[in-house]
This record gives sequence, C-alpha cells and structure tokens, in this order.
Amino acid sequence: MKRPYTVFQKLWYLMVVLVVIGLAVTGFEIHGTYRLSGYRVATLTHDALIFMLLLLGAVYVFWLWVTDRETRHSLRDMTAGQRNVNLGLIFMLWVVMAASGALYIGFVLFHEAFAANVNRAVVAYVHTAGAFLVGALAIWHFYLTYFANGKRQPG
Repeated sequence: MKRPYTVFQKLWYLMVVLVVIGLAVTGFEIHGTYRLSGYRVATLTHDALIFMLLLLGAVYVFWLWVTDRETRHSLRDMTAGQRNVNLGLIFMLWVVMAASGALYIGFVLFHEAFAANVNRAVVAYVHTAGAFLVGALAIWHFYLTYFANGKRQPG
C-alpha cells in the first residue's frame, strides 16, 4: 500500500530539488561551463546552498524524530528500479560530492598542506563527474516517478 506524503515532506522535497538545481547551476559556472553572475558570486552562492542543503537534512532528521515516522517506509513502496536509483542518488550525492567538495574546500582553507598531498585538478574532475552522474540519476529518478508504470516486465 502506498502511503501519502505529508505536506511537510512535499515542501521539503521541493526545497531540496531547488537547492540541488542551484548547486548544479552555480557549480557549472564555477567550473567555467558558462558565465551568468561571475566566479565570485557563483562560489559564494554555491557555499550558501551547501549550508542550506545541510540545514534541510538536519530539519528532516529532526522532523522524523519529532513525528516518530518510520524512515524506511518509502523504500518499501518503490519498485526495485526506483529503490536502486534512490540509493544511487544518496550514495553519489553524499559520498562522492560531499567528499570531493570537502577536499576542494580544503585547498582553499589549507592550501599549503593540501597542495603537497592532493592533486587539485583530480578533485575538481571527480566533483564535476559526480555532478554529471547525479544529474543523470536525477533524470532517471524523474522518469521512474512520472512515466514508469511500476509494473514488472515479464521475463
């Protein structure tokens, strides 16, 4: 049985989607793909969006704790494909993107220590590749949510 999402969950999800889109737009501007507002503004906006994403995560965990919601109920309601895409999104977003982003911030804060031990270009390429993969997974997630009928194919 599918469980309906609460208004809070829908608004929270919308905010996360908007923040991730903002991260992609500012991130690719930082990368040099195009120019909208300039490197400095894009970097400051990207940093602010990162903190907003962390805050949204903390608010969601607090909401789960206060309402005593079961955290895995939505995974049981998904098809195997949807479940795998969601777990892929979580892995890509939190592990690859957060780790490479934190390493890149380390270059800014602790340049001397990082410059000798870690290649900045490799970290930037990993972060950019992760952004493309997250985008591909997001498109697949959108497809599964709105266009896949959820029925298993024979065979």
